[in-house]
Amino acid sequence: MIAQALAIGGAFFGGISQSMAKRGVQSLTPTHFLAVKCGASGAFFTLVALATQAWRDFQWNEGMVAILAASIVGPIIAWSIYTRALMLVDAAVAFTVAQLNLLWGMLLAIVFLGERPSIFTAVGAVAIIAGAVLVQPQLSGQAPGGTDRPEGRMQALAARTTTRRGLLLALGTSVAWGINLLLFRVAAVNLPPLQANWVRTAVPGVVWGLTVLYLERSRAPRGLQRGGFHPTGVRYAVATALLADVLDWTMRFAALASAPATSVIPLTGTEPLFAALFARFVLRESLTLRQAIGIGSTVSGVILVAALGSG
Repeated sequence: MIAQALAIGGAFFGGISQSMAKRGVQSLTPTHFLAVKCGASGAFFTLVALATQAWRDFQWNEGMVAILAASIVGPIIAWSIYTRALMLVDAAVAFTVAQLNLLWGMLLAIVFLGERPSIFTAVGAVAIIAGAVLVQPQLSGQAPGGTDRPEGRMQALAARTTTRRGLLLALGTSVAWGINLLLFRVAAVNLPPLQANWVRTAVPGVVWGLTVLYLERSRAPRGLQRGGFHPTGVRYAVATALLADVLDWTMRFAALASAPATSVIPLTGTEPLFAALFARFVLRESLTLRQAIGIGSTVSGVILVAALGSG
């Protein structure tokens, strides 16, 4: 049960980080936000690696190849897509839809790692996925305020289009994160957690940092119009790094290193619960009955997996 507790604890911090990320992309461009987020977490693990002399144990094996690939697929590709989804839909919605990565992650673990989940894990995973579906907002065909005026219908159409784009981006994020789960599993059993986290954060930190330098040097219009590194956005980006990259993934790596991915991965589905609750009270995002039922489905699946999934 220790691995399950670590997975849920990491999910708690990861869920809270979603509200921080939502606030961050409201003040910074996605590129600037990710440069600060990845740069902060990369700097943290670099300092820890230097202080503990963990860099002396640096080793090349299949785990290192996996974590290098994960550092590109997750923090660069997936987060680039996800930050744009956050700009279009609520944080709770975007993150819950992205949790479909659990399905892709479990399927990949079964196909490539030969893992076989228990019936309870499978049923729990289905409940978590059902929750992700129910949390999605229903796209109404009515115009704002119930008016049938042309301008009202145009506004409704624009709103639906924006929501669909956000949901598709969140779905794309789930695919990238699902691949990342498999890569992290391979890395977790072949590398020490500190070394894995160091590479996972330092590589994208350098990539995003160089990207921002290039954009600033070329006077990219969009970056300049958003004000570059706004202090408020920087604070939220650093908070996201601490909660998601440091606390969440340190606990997640420890869980993956001591238990099968098929029993750990579904427990990360608790993140939508924490993300939705925090977004409700901090970001003042709405929570419908349908979405509440979806969260309940997710929690039920988590309880099933935690209690019986490893049996």
